[in-house]
This record gives sequence, C-alpha cells and structure tokens, in this order.
Amino acid sequence: MTVLVLSGTTAGRRLAEAMVARGMVPLSSLPSGSTEQPPGQVRHGGFGGAAGLADWLRSHHVEAVVDATHPYASTMSRNAYQVSRALQIPFLRVVRRSWRERADANDWYWVADHDEACRVAGRIGAPIFLAVGRQPLWHYHLLPSPVTVRVSRDDGFERPADWHVIEARGAQSLDVELGALEGQRVLVARDLGGTDHAAKLEAAAQLGVRVVMLSRPELPGQQAANLDEALAWLARVSLR
Repeated sequence: MTVLVLSGTTAGRRLAEAMVARGMVPLSSLPSGSTEQPPGQVRHGGFGGAAGLADWLRSHHVEAVVDATHPYASTMSRNAYQVSRALQIPFLRVVRRSWRERADANDWYWVADHDEACRVAGRIGAPIFLAVGRQPLWHYHLLPSPVTVRVSRDDGFERPADWHVIEARGAQSLDVELGALEGQRVLVARDLGGTDHAAKLEAAAQLGVRVVMLSRPELPGQQAANLDEALAWLARVSLR
C-alpha cells in the first residue's frame, strides 16, 4: 500500500519510523528547506495547490494520506482533506491532544489569531517572549519593548531593530525554558499540544509568566491523537 505522509514534524518522522519497522514503505513529503530525512521514500516542496496535489496522488497511485503537518498548516491540511475526499482516498490527521486539557489552561488568555495575541500581550506589557514561529512575526512589530523571539532559523527576517532573537528549535528542556523565560512578563505561544513542546508552559507556571495562547484552526477529517491510533488506522485501511 502506498501511503503519503505529509510531514515536517516530529510526529511525521516517528510515524515513518514505525511504519518502516512494521514492513511498510512510507512516502514522506517535507517542506522545502527541511533537513530531516525520515526513513522510506522522501520528497521535498509543495504540490502546486489542490490541483497539483490531486495530480500527484493519482500519478503515484497513493492509497492513503496521513496528514502529520504542523497543527497550524491549515491550507495544506484543508487541501489534503478535500483532495483525498474527492479522489476517495482514505485520509487521517495526526494531531496531538490540545493543551486546553491542561489544568492551568483556564488561567491563560486564549485568542483567535495573531492580531488579537498582539493586542492582548501589548496590554499586559513587556518584557514579551514570542514562541509563534517565524512567518507570523510581522503581526507583532508594534509590541512594546523589550521583545524576545525564538525561531528555528534566523535568516535575517524583517523585525524591529531592538528585538532579541534566539535561534533554537521549539522543543527544549525545562531548565532551558526556565532560563529563556526568566524576567519575562508574557509568553505568546501556539497550542501545539502533546508533551514535546510543553516545557515552556511548565516554566511559565513556575515563574509566574502570563500566557497568551493561540487557538488551533478548526480542520476537517478523521483524527488520531497518537502514534498507536495512526498505526491502527493504517492497519484497518490496508485490509480494505
């Protein structure tokens, strides 16, 4: 069975590893510029929108699609779901459980988008720590200083001259996060869910840092919350 895994995340890599261990050959699709090399077949770059994705799925005889992209990669996820449904290809999204289930989530400021996050964080006041990825940072250019931003890669993106940039991946240990958030007043983050990126929330709680949390986009399709659920779904699909 040919399974396309839309990846670029830890969940996608772990799924590919588990599939290979079970004798399956995943075909992982990674974003352009990704340096990851999960096992199995790998491709890089976009598909050229929904039409391009449909052509690619047909030409490669894909029999199932697993969307393990970032929880906020909404355009890719919606395209994958709609195209899979149109072509009658089984589709699954792998999504870690939301941080809304955490006991301290009711103490956070939940917001709908980056503009609202900027307004709320600005009202609370600096120092502000941004852990929202690189692409949406232009929404925050009017925040009061000081502002610290963490990005996985600093390629000279446009930002205010007085911002402090930390170049590091988002999944860090508690000790690292305690050091990063020491002296901060606000943490702005996205609801990535799961445990890999949760140390910053533990650090914020210990240090009394306010949390502004961006809600996840509502996305369609059947979901799996973990690796075991995804593998069980693939086993069922392969028997059809």
